[in-house]
Amino acid sequence: MPVKLEDMNSIIIRIDRLYGCPSIKNVARFLDEQISNGIGCGRDEHLLVLPGGMNQIDRYLSIEFFEQQGLKLTKKVKGVQCWEDVCIIASATGPTLPCPWLDWDPENGTVSLKESERTVGTVIIAHGKESGPLGNKIKALAQIARKHRFTAIAPDFRGMNDPEERVAHLLDMAQGIAGPLYLAGSSMGGYVAIRASQVLETKALFLMAPAVGLPGYADQQLVPGCRTIRIVHAWQDEVIPAQQVVAWARQHGAELHLVNSDHRLGSELELLRHLFSCMLRQPTP
Repeated sequence: MPVKLEDMNSIIIRIDRLYGCPSIKNVARFLDEQISNGIGCGRDEHLLVLPGGMNQIDRYLSIEFFEQQGLKLTKKVKGVQCWEDVCIIASATGPTLPCPWLDWDPENGTVSLKESERTVGTVIIAHGKESGPLGNKIKALAQIARKHRFTAIAPDFRGMNDPEERVAHLLDMAQGIAGPLYLAGSSMGGYVAIRASQVLETKALFLMAPAVGLPGYADQQLVPGCRTIRIVHAWQDEVIPAQQVVAWARQHGAELHLVNSDHRLGSELELLRHLFSCMLRQPTP
């Protein structure tokens, strides 16, 4: 459904890629505040529309706000602030910068995403114990997901040492997600993804050096909740022995790729991109 522009100074914010950074709860809190304060906002897929001028939006989402979330300011033209991950547009009858991802209808005062820009599903990518949501493997998978028109979400688990706390956090973030869901995870994040698949309706699991068969984890059986599972693991993994992953993969009929690398799989980014891309393209049962 198109979003109705409330007045001639409406602000359009493209927020789809915000879902890939650790600040989504801040954004959700911001949206809730706007609604409760009666300012009003509407969302259509990736879009947020707020009535008012640039001064109003700057009051709530300043340059500093975005920079604090790790988003890079790339250019500012005629009052339009464009981030690498977010674009804010002040508009009267149309965009002030070329926006190929929007359909504008000045006559009816509406704006909506082009059909080609609409997402086809969601990918949630769980990082490892000592990593973060902006790690190389996480960013690589998120880029592939967006290339295939999926919304990519990378929860921030830093400071959560208990795997079960991470599972609960992921499940909380997944509330309200509609459409096909794919779960991916690295190391402890692999365990988290498998556990989450037991609760969420999951199309497929993509696991990188998953923490299976390790002491100290609550679920030692770790039965996945979906049939399509693809694993990439290293023969020289110094944290999770390859034999444990081979046994788990055999037990659950998973597709397993064993590579000549270590636990970080840092030398295998291209392979990870390729295998993940193939998974998102292929039909799942």
